[in-house]
Amino acid sequence: MDLTGTATGIVLSVASALAYAVGAVRQQRLAHLPGQVLARTPAWWWAIALNGVGGVLHVAALLFGPLVLVQSFGVLTVAFAVLLGALSRREAVGRAEWGGSALVGAGLAAVLLVVGTGSGARVLSGGDLVGLLVVTGVVLVLLGRGNAGGLRLAAAGGIAFGVLAALLQTTVLLVADGGAGALLRADTAPVVPASLVLVVVAVLLTQRSYRYGLGAPLSVNTTVNPLTAAVVGVVLLGERVGGEPGDVVLALLAALAVAGGVHLLSLVPERAPATGLRAEGEQAAVGMGS
Repeated sequence: MDLTGTATGIVLSVASALAYAVGAVRQQRLAHLPGQVLARTPAWWWAIALNGVGGVLHVAALLFGPLVLVQSFGVLTVAFAVLLGALSRREAVGRAEWGGSALVGAGLAAVLLVVGTGSGARVLSGGDLVGLLVVTGVVLVLLGRGNAGGLRLAAAGGIAFGVLAALLQTTVLLVADGGAGALLRADTAPVVPASLVLVVVAVLLTQRSYRYGLGAPLSVNTTVNPLTAAVVGVVLLGERVGGEPGDVVLALLAALAVAGGVHLLSLVPERAPATGLRAEGEQAAVGMGS
């Protein structure tokens, strides 16, 4: 193993998680604003930009570190966001938040550690691609309809991001193998437009979930995202989960840890941003509208 490359991958992964977390905290501070006001608020666009930076750093990390390692370090987003959220509210982080975040992080890391890769990378195309998009659309509509709560919205956002990751992987593989023209074939043409739609849907669902707090929605989103990508990988892309009995036991324990962590975080009382910070967002919006 290239220790220098692995160390570089870890550093980039940590930086990516931090960028995602700062962006999430900024989004949560502005979550009380209506959508049309958010679109005119520079602070919200900075938060979206930070999410973009996190994505770029994540892709860069994959150039140096193994996928499992990079994805595992992504769970640091939860811990960073809980800590930064408390600091922005000028409050101490409670035991439930620490405990829940730790359980989610440990559980998700264990899940990712038992996921292996198949004999080679495959791309989504034809019936698999169309079927995935149809199922994803139905699930997102069911989760997001009506007066959906924060956890449902966060789960929907995580699913959208997870499927988006699979589509982006397909895009990169197609272009690397056959150039941009490979995206114009009938069986792969939906990849790019579907990716653009999922980016918007995932961001909006995640933004709506932050109206119900930060810790629990972010943990659910961060958990569901890679798990969705893992399911797509196993079912459609030929990736595999370790077949040893110990791997199965570890996966079950990890699932219990994640569920327990999410439950702990869902019990944390919802807190509004500090009055001064809330006013800051409103003043920024008013300034843009004047």
